[in-house]
Amino acid sequence: MKLVIFNLSTLLSGEHIGGIYKFLAEQFGKGEEFYRIRKEYKERRKEGPWGLDLVAKLFEGVDCNEFRRACVLYVDKYMKEEAETVLRKLKEKGIMIGILTSNPYAVIDALAKKTGVEFDLAIGNEFECVEGKLSGKLKEVVDRYVRKEKLEKFISEHNISKDDIIYVACSLTDVPAA
Repeated sequence: MKLVIFNLSTLLSGEHIGGIYKFLAEQFGKGEEFYRIRKEYKERRKEGPWGLDLVAKLFEGVDCNEFRRACVLYVDKYMKEEAETVLRKLKEKGIMIGILTSNPYAVIDALAKKTGVEFDLAIGNEFECVEGKLSGKLKEVVDRYVRKEKLEKFISEHNISKDDIIYVACSLTDVPAA
């Protein structure tokens, strides 16, 4: 085994489906708008990716530092007890660690800082910040298919066989990358 990939939700607990975006939306008074988007997403998700651009738009005008602080708060509140131990033991054994998610990259960053573990591959949605405020846009929409493409590029660049990878996931949207 050379690489273990986690979906962010496998390291964090809480309200599993839509948990991170739901939490963030509620932090910034956008809960009701998020629920409407989430409802439509649930109806469409088997057809393919949908709605990340709408979720990003919810946060337009939010202070970038406040958004990052809310992501840190989420990690502090919901990181599973065993997550840090698992990540550190994998690193000690020389195993690369990847995080693939459609959740905000700022949550991955907060998890890395809290655990002190540097991820070899970290893919998440980066929110565009302009003059200290979120623009309501993503730098790149990272959906299930983009995660797959980025993973394939990473394993090719690092000459890793798919037989040397373990993918720890918990959702239908993780299947394309698995």
